Amino acid sequence: AILKRETMGETTTTEKKHHASRQERAISLYAESQEGALNPLRNEDAFFVDSERLAFGVFDGLGGAERGEVASHLAALYIEGAIATLDPISSFRKIQEMLGVVLIETSEALALLWRKHRRIIRRLSRGLNTLEDGKLLAELLSEMRILITEHKRQHKNFVTPEPFGYGTTAVVGKVISDDAGKRFVAITTVGDSRLYRFKKSGVLEQCTLDDRSAFVDTLEKRQKLQERLSR
Repeated sequence: AILKRETMGETTTTEKKHHASRQERAISLYAESQEGALNPLRNEDAFFVDSERLAFGVFDGLGGAERGEVASHLAALYIEGAIATLDPISSFRKIQEMLGVVLIETSEALALLWRKHRRIIRRLSRGLNTLEDGKLLAELLSEMRILITEHKRQHKNFVTPEPFGYGTTAVVGKVISDDAGKRFVAITTVGDSRLYRFKKSGVLEQCTLDDRSAFVDTLEKRQKLQERLSR
């Protein structure tokens, strides 16, 4: 937001008025997860917060699956790394599209990992809180990246190879600013994890729709939601 103007061989610097206001409206990212009362020793939530890139993700491992807590943590780590590689000057539409691709790619990578390394995944403790767990998660994350790279070479499209024994929901967002300093949030979701907006009026507004709701997830309601959020 700094403009430089050449005048008679001298350089003068002028700040756009919105530069200061943008600094005043700094965005803070914060995340916290609390164990449920029924299963306090098994928290299947995971998240990441990237304050530098203004990106975030919330993941909830599927309780009916075998190792939902592993899926949620690996998804958080994989997507955080993938977002770090995105072009920061891409348009809102492009970022939105790329986030969707990253989510599909993550699902594919998790499926490939389960097919090849399910025995290692089952060795992880339920709490994922030991040094051994940390080492195994790092190794599995590295293996996910290797597997998906090889899979891309062999297949044009992402097709989950087979049903697998773990899964997770996801809400991933990235704050984007246009040339005028106006901010937007690109969002992609899967499952029933939700994103809400707390408005100045004190109203908590739901911004996403659950994937598997026959009553809510209709094309008409999606269009109305998009229209309302674009205002």
